[in-house]
Amino acid sequence: MSSNKSKKYSNADDESDNESDCSGNSFTYVSEEEPIKHNKELVFFIDFHDGYAFRQIMEFLKLTVTSVPMYFSENGISILQGNGDGSLIVNINIKGPELLTYYFNKDLANMQNTEAPDMPSYHMVCFNVSKFRDTIKSTARKEGIRIFQYKDESLVHIQVYGGNKNGEGGTAIEVQPYTPVHYELSGFEQSTYNPNCRSPLSEFCNSCGHFGKVKSTKYTNFACYPKGIKVTAVSETGTISMFKKWGECESNDSMKIPGGGPRININDTKSKNSHFNVKIPIEFIKALSKLSNLTNNGIMRVCCETDNIIRFIVSISYYAELTIYYRSSDNE
Repeated sequence: MSSNKSKKYSNADDESDNESDCSGNSFTYVSEEEPIKHNKELVFFIDFHDGYAFRQIMEFLKLTVTSVPMYFSENGISILQGNGDGSLIVNINIKGPELLTYYFNKDLANMQNTEAPDMPSYHMVCFNVSKFRDTIKSTARKEGIRIFQYKDESLVHIQVYGGNKNGEGGTAIEVQPYTPVHYELSGFEQSTYNPNCRSPLSEFCNSCGHFGKVKSTKYTNFACYPKGIKVTAVSETGTISMFKKWGECESNDSMKIPGGGPRININDTKSKNSHFNVKIPIEFIKALSKLSNLTNNGIMRVCCETDNIIRFIVSISYYAELTIYYRSSDNE
């Protein structure tokens, strides 16, 4: 898990041979209905029908990073950002066809792959995460969020609609300068299809909330087993104040199904009592508790790597997936 400044992309005004609409504008358009009529030319227009889940993502990001770069492409949107010390990377992939409306004009994209012109064009906008979150913090359940940008504008427009909100007007926020960063997110041994543990999202987040409320807790210790994890809250004096287990964390040949299910036999070539520890600051655990409303009846998957990286994977409503990479430099 590493990063370096990307040099593959640059601003470009090159024309392309993409398909065009009647006005000659090349675009990617995956929706049965056109975006609302505008007097200006649109770069992108997206409609999150489940805006509440998107708001919950911003609540989490506000506690972990300072800015939110959004990369628009033909297939959808990605948000990829790390924190200041390199211990955390957030990767969100939003599927354009799953949104109520997803419109992207390729000709107006501000990032062209100059080394390989046949590769897709991207459009990047970056926000201050606190300002973005404040703009949508009133979004309630069953309310949506529209986000769009006009050609040659440094503003992005945001509308919250549904409930007692009519979606008219809205708020415009200024995009901020940002140099794209390339993160190396490959080479992991633990498959996301066979994680160290699975937990109901609500149960996992509730436990994180309880850990965050324990007084004098300095960090949590994740003991990572082949088929489970054991999390303990550790105070500044080294005292263990509480713990929580998911999956099999002992030297038995069976594991307990989360949610009160039966024990089942498991076959694994790894020793059931072999494990390694990863220390995670309590501030990050508090941030994880904000993810409980990302999706109804969601599942949190946790994958542990022996080089002290833990991945947290969860779906966002019906349209996206969130992967959080955490690397600890202080382990036992």
